[in-house]
Amino acid sequence: MSGFNIGWTFISLLFSMMVNAFDINESGHLQINNDLKRKLKEISSLEKKIQGEYFIQLKLGSEVKNLKQIVDLNYCKLTLKTYHLEFGLLSQDSFDLRRSFPFRKVIRFNDSYGIFFGLKAHLRERSRLYFRSKKERNEVFNDFKKLSKLCKKRKHQAPLLKVLKVLESLKSHETPIRWVSSIPKEEGENSGEIQTEDFENYLANLDGRMSLKERYRSVVEAKKSILIQTFIFRSDESGKFFTDLLARKKSEGLDVRVNFDGIAVNLGHIINQKTKADFKNQRIMLNNLMSAGIRVFGYSCKRKLINEFRGTDLQKIIRRDHEKMWLVDSELAISTNSSSSVGVLGGINIAQEYFGLSFDKSLPYRDQDIALRGPLLNELRKSFERTYLNKALRFKTYHEDKFCLNPYNPLKERKKYEGFKKRHWKAYIKQKSEDSIWVDTQRDTLNHLLMGEKSFNEDFYYEGLWRPKKIEYFKAKGVRFLHSRPDESEDYVYQTYINLVNNAQKEILISNGYLLPPDKLKRSLLKAIKRGVKVRFLTNGVAANNLSFISMMNRYRYIEYFDHSLGAFKLSKGPTWYKNISINEWVGKKKESGFQEAGTLHNKYMIVDEKVALVGSFNLDYSSLKNSELGLIVESRSLAKNLKSFFERDLSYSREVSKEDVLKYRQPKGKNKMILSFLKLIETHL
Repeated sequence: MSGFNIGWTFISLLFSMMVNAFDINESGHLQINNDLKRKLKEISSLEKKIQGEYFIQLKLGSEVKNLKQIVDLNYCKLTLKTYHLEFGLLSQDSFDLRRSFPFRKVIRFNDSYGIFFGLKAHLRERSRLYFRSKKERNEVFNDFKKLSKLCKKRKHQAPLLKVLKVLESLKSHETPIRWVSSIPKEEGENSGEIQTEDFENYLANLDGRMSLKERYRSVVEAKKSILIQTFIFRSDESGKFFTDLLARKKSEGLDVRVNFDGIAVNLGHIINQKTKADFKNQRIMLNNLMSAGIRVFGYSCKRKLINEFRGTDLQKIIRRDHEKMWLVDSELAISTNSSSSVGVLGGINIAQEYFGLSFDKSLPYRDQDIALRGPLLNELRKSFERTYLNKALRFKTYHEDKFCLNPYNPLKERKKYEGFKKRHWKAYIKQKSEDSIWVDTQRDTLNHLLMGEKSFNEDFYYEGLWRPKKIEYFKAKGVRFLHSRPDESEDYVYQTYINLVNNAQKEILISNGYLLPPDKLKRSLLKAIKRGVKVRFLTNGVAANNLSFISMMNRYRYIEYFDHSLGAFKLSKGPTWYKNISINEWVGKKKESGFQEAGTLHNKYMIVDEKVALVGSFNLDYSSLKNSELGLIVESRSLAKNLKSFFERDLSYSREVSKEDVLKYRQPKGKNKMILSFLKLIETHL
């Protein structure tokens, strides 16, 4: 352990000044006597001894990871941060030692000995302070015990509270936002660097089928690695197709790893399954990935949800891994100009409706991704590795998964690798005859789009929204990758939405399936409308939305954007309408057409002043404040104009909400009134 004295002199000086100030206070406020001064000095002396850097090796399955932990103490306030030496901050927690007791972990954890702080932290299985040996752990633990006793003494509470209030007030002063051209730069440990045009990053807008093609092409050409983070990975024809492809690339010796959201892949598919065979095939598909040697976080061989329901932290059920990232050969992005080096992210999950493979049983979604080529791929890789390592640290089923995860090197231990894979690879359950058309059309569309085979489907499969489009990359003047992990107090995507809206001058175009922005963003949007910025929303109507109740809540809130005489968001008797705001609800078919081309709108992007685009996985609702999310902000007039052409095309598949509609939605009747009364109670959780 080395000393960690950054800022200590300043803090000590500040505290000394405060103590002196208390001594001469004549207004009847807190006075600190010499005995208390001595005790507070004892606290600061112990803190100075404990805080610092701790290096540890943790065994995660068959791998050993070198990590660094930093302990920072400020008058009984403990901050504990865990870092990977290359990829940065993995996790951080804060504890108040006036209330939390230090405990020793009874059993060894990942070949290490730990200290945790407070029973709640132990039950949540959050951060622990790790040590290589019992002796080292016990030495530090004894110091923590002494510190904890001092922090909890009743006579110390008043002066400590005074100190902590001053420290908080110093932190509360907002620093002005720095900008690199049109991209806001919040400071943070994992906030991601802004790369200007000298870095030569290129980006492309992708709808569902374009994204399918780019994903397939990159995997086929992959030479080093395939890293996938997604919310949904469903066992329809698209999921099984990519499973086979990933298994093949793993057998060629590539680094193939996946992070899934455990709730979505183990339970979510039950809601969306279209055939009885899908239920069993989901588990078979995930098993087959493991049998090919691909570590799957979000799946366990025996206990499916054990890693999603750890401890007693029930809130994690609503804190989902909502990111969608497809990252191929990111390590080649700087050293070579390989066409396989690409990152794809946005709203698209791995399921047939996102790629428009079939119109039978469920209509395809309208969704949007963005692809990236260039050195910024390294930022995406760091983000993936942080998430992957976080799951590795908290994973509890290594001893079970060894029975289905192929441990052999496919190149050096070929025979053993193939033997294990053959024994554990399972055949999919066959679909019943009544489901064969749905399955056949998916496979037919896949083969046509990716392999150029002749399709037996109707012409409408490749017209209108689904007309083939060329993938075109545009050079970025500036680009930044954004990651939001609420568990680690990261909200970079949300803050970027707010900053861009606050600085918009002429036009804001937002396409998002769920239009229920949290308060701070909503206030920014209202201010933009008030100052004359033209704001246009494209979102789902009730009939189109896969979560129709959210659209009901959306509609109730529409008038708050239109009526500038609205007082405290209450309906005024004579609305005074803003003219620079319009809302279009997605229908999924053209007005003159009888053919329904798409179901739910699932886009998540914003265009500002026709020069900046923000595309990612972030929904404009409260849930995305609780989920892990990601996005790319790009300054490029050509890319923004190209994305605007998608927006304008989508408007022809929507209807504009009239003033009469806005008033009607604000005054629901009958059953709708009852439903909305309930939705308003839980609005901040939608």
